[in-house]
Amino acid sequence: MAAAIALQIETYGYRVTRYAVADGLPASPVFGPEAVIIEARGQSGSLMARVRAGMGLPGGPAVVVIDQGLEPVDRILVLEAGADDCILWPCSPRELVARLHAIARRRRPFSEPEGAVTSVLTGDMLAFGPWTIDRAQRRLIRPGASTEILPVAEFAVLDQLLRQPRKIVSREALLEATAPGDAPETRNLRAIDIQVSRLRKRLEIDGDELIRTVRGRGYMLLPPVTPG
Repeated sequence: MAAAIALQIETYGYRVTRYAVADGLPASPVFGPEAVIIEARGQSGSLMARVRAGMGLPGGPAVVVIDQGLEPVDRILVLEAGADDCILWPCSPRELVARLHAIARRRRPFSEPEGAVTSVLTGDMLAFGPWTIDRAQRRLIRPGASTEILPVAEFAVLDQLLRQPRKIVSREALLEATAPGDAPETRNLRAIDIQVSRLRKRLEIDGDELIRTVRGRGYMLLPPVTPG
């Protein structure tokens, strides 16, 4: 079941990492997962501990249980233990992804609607993951203190993502940041995909994912942002 679930979610642009129950639920050294999906296999007792372990990961991910045969009372216990949803398997890929999106909407504070710019951190020096950015100089500081000046368009994209860490920023919003005032008919969303691809290559260290594609919705900076 786990392989089928992973394939369905990856089809919609999510990055999926699978772990056996014996391996536990490891936390990333930089940031936690967006969601933890637990295959129930009818194990109602140990399932409660796994739900609570998922809730304790960095970033407070959504916890979703996939159930192929739990009794109704066990499903209730799963939800009461803190799971965000309990989904009956098999289900269509579209339903599974729609439920994940619905959970994301419910977990988003009402004061921070999707796409809103929340510039809480306004200083020139910001840190994210292993990187530091000097916004005044467009200077990207690499681990080990080497630096490079980002091209204007790449910096504009990164700056927008830094203003909204762990929130989805639409391609349209990123395009407006890179080409403000351009007539709509002259804008090309594909240009944003190219800029994001270049940023990923610059930022990639040991395969860590820093910018996630959310299919049909935009891009998200995964690590938290702090004053540098």
